[in-house]
Amino acid sequence: GHGGTSTSTATVTITGTNFTAGANMLLTRSSFRGNLAHTSGGGLYVSFNATILACILVENESHSLESGSGGEGGAGIYLVGGSPNLQSCVVAGNSALVNGVAGGLGGGLYLRQSNAKLVNCTVAANSASGIAGGGLFITGAPTLFNTIVWQNTAAQGAECFNSGGTPAFTSCLVGGSGGSAAWNFQLGTDGGGNLDLDPL
Repeated sequence: GHGGTSTSTATVTITGTNFTAGANMLLTRSSFRGNLAHTSGGGLYVSFNATILACILVENESHSLESGSGGEGGAGIYLVGGSPNLQSCVVAGNSALVNGVAGGLGGGLYLRQSNAKLVNCTVAANSASGIAGGGLFITGAPTLFNTIVWQNTAAQGAECFNSGGTPAFTSCLVGGSGGSAAWNFQLGTDGGGNLDLDPL
């Protein structure tokens, strides 16, 4: 028997709940929409080395009780520790809030001391309007390859806010980055092939 949710080829949509992915968990072709967390990880809270393939995380919210790092965030996905692997995922339209209003960190993803790998992902139209990291809030050392980070909003670091992390971007499209030709090194390391162009 299976506890929780088991699926082989069907698409699964999970709403109105919180979902925590622990060590070595595999999630494929699942949709996390309209969920709410009262601290971190509106769509998903991921610790250690979970693998997330072809998943969609949209319109989720994290409602922190205080602003700043103490309140956390990560409305789409909160990644803490380990080296999780995300491939072909869409993280869009998520909002990190404080007490239900503007605030929070990491509207799309909050990567806390995480060495996550993002490949062929799209992080777009997420919001952390009151504080920082509309698309990505980073304190770890993630690597991003062929990933789009575009049209996210925040008071600081609309697309990506690097808070002492060491992220590396290769062949990515990141709004406001300047692309590899004029890379903004506050975002992290330029691995080459990056662009700052409207993906549409």
